[in-house]
Amino acid sequence: MLDGNELNYFINKAEQLNYSYIKNNSDATNQFLIIEMLISAISVIYRKIIKTDSQLPEWFNNLLYKIDQMDFSTMKVSDVYPLSNYSPTSLLKYFNEYLGETITSYVSKIKINKACTLLINTNYTVLYIAELVGYNALAHFNRSFKKYTGQTPKEYRKANKQNVENYS
Repeated sequence: MLDGNELNYFINKAEQLNYSYIKNNSDATNQFLIIEMLISAISVIYRKIIKTDSQLPEWFNNLLYKIDQMDFSTMKVSDVYPLSNYSPTSLLKYFNEYLGETITSYVSKIKINKACTLLINTNYTVLYIAELVGYNALAHFNRSFKKYTGQTPKEYRKANKQNVENYS
């Protein structure tokens, strides 16, 4: 079910987790690696479903998959351009045409979605989560998070942790 790149990604993450465990790294590091693997697994499944139902060109679906596999802690919009055979201007046009958004907003959504998962499933501080998803300034992270979710990270954590506890 996994192609070569997907399989290599998961093997690499499993090796990182094994190395982290052998080195007796903190549980937080191990939890982060596991969460990252789960997010990626969900992304792979989602992309496979989208590919069969989507009217998007195959090259664009492949580009979205590559973006989803990038290291979101260091991901920048400028890192997206080399992933395709198109100029930045053309790629911007295709993002707007196919998704109705900019590359910047797409990358921000990926980062905020990963932050949401971390807020619900860990006890990491908001500052630490902001750093994990590639935001150097907490104020910028908070503004982006609120723009996307309508809540501050603390409000989001409180509301969604309660929902998770209610379903448990």
